[in-house]
Amino acid sequence: MFSISGAELAVYEYQGWNWNKDSKPLARAVANSSGEFEFGPLKEGHYTVQVKGGGLEGWFDFEITHKAPPTKDVTIDISPVEPDCTGGHEFEVKIAKQ
Repeated sequence: MFSISGAELAVYEYQGWNWNKDSKPLARAVANSSGEFEFGPLKEGHYTVQVKGGGLEGWFDFEITHKAPPTKDVTIDISPVEPDCTGGHEFEVKIAKQ
């Protein structure tokens, strides 16, 4: 896993298999030189994030809820998935200290 400076991220309302190709993103961000990004506040709900960078692309569904503790940060791994399903396409979440 490695950071991709300049990776482009876009957040959409979750649509499942009924994806509307004309959907407009709710938020966009570009990763800094450390691969970090910030969308700003998103309301409680179900979303999909698209990540593009370094010639790779990944789509991830996530949910924001007040039932879970706030997160400190989230690592999104879009590295290729190997034929044996190892590697890539994972979320790694760090919980904020309370």
